[in-house]
Amino acid sequence: MLLNELYNRRNKLEEYLGICRRKLRNAPEGWLRTSLCRGHATYYMKKSKDDYRGTYLPYEENKVLIRRLAEKEYYGKMEEEITRELKAINHLIEIERKERLSVVYCRMNPIKQSLVVPLEDSIENEIKRWKGVKYPVMEPKPGSYVIKTKRGEFVRSKAEYNIANSLYEAKVPYKYEPVVMTVDGNYERPDFEIKSPVTGEVLFWEHFGMLDKPDYVDRMMTKLESYEMSDIYPGNGLIITFDDGRHGLDIFHIKRIIKRLLKAA
Repeated sequence: MLLNELYNRRNKLEEYLGICRRKLRNAPEGWLRTSLCRGHATYYMKKSKDDYRGTYLPYEENKVLIRRLAEKEYYGKMEEEITRELKAINHLIEIERKERLSVVYCRMNPIKQSLVVPLEDSIENEIKRWKGVKYPVMEPKPGSYVIKTKRGEFVRSKAEYNIANSLYEAKVPYKYEPVVMTVDGNYERPDFEIKSPVTGEVLFWEHFGMLDKPDYVDRMMTKLESYEMSDIYPGNGLIITFDDGRHGLDIFHIKRIIKRLLKAA
């Protein structure tokens, strides 16, 4: 869907824009001028843009300053181009959201809606249908679900508890441990299946929490390979987080991921 691509590009550009602004924040004053003298590069620092020649900078004594001045020019021009592209993308997103084909169906009265199967429905209706899809139930091991979330289900770990609660608080619809079949015929149980309330995209969120256990890591790799065969991988329908016995999953990291998912809202 074009809208998803526009959102992804906007997120990437905003990331780039943040990098440019951080680089420019402590940039040195002045501008760099370069020229070739007998086949060798020479460097000059201009104190103003009207200063054509500038002050000569011996390279060995000023190589850090020279590099930072070159970076200042690059990141400054990139900031201008990124800002220009972001403006264009935001305009396109607005057009796409207004012209979504589901508007035709949504504007019909309820009686007529009941007589028609829409070619493209609203995200709200897509989410309702998604929530109603039943999947096979796999019996849990006794005692494996020990923490109750705010939504009322029991999960296996503190990390899953924080993910579930954060999704719930952000009003992101999710299913906990649904059963899905990959193209290789295997049944997998992602920790969370998410339906984006912004784009309607379905995402899987896997949290791998015992990286200090070799058997667990083996199972994790098999699971990721199964996803990849179904063209599901990080950046394309899959979110992955980790922790081990020494490093827990930070709640702020969870919220940053969810904020990124909802950035277009």
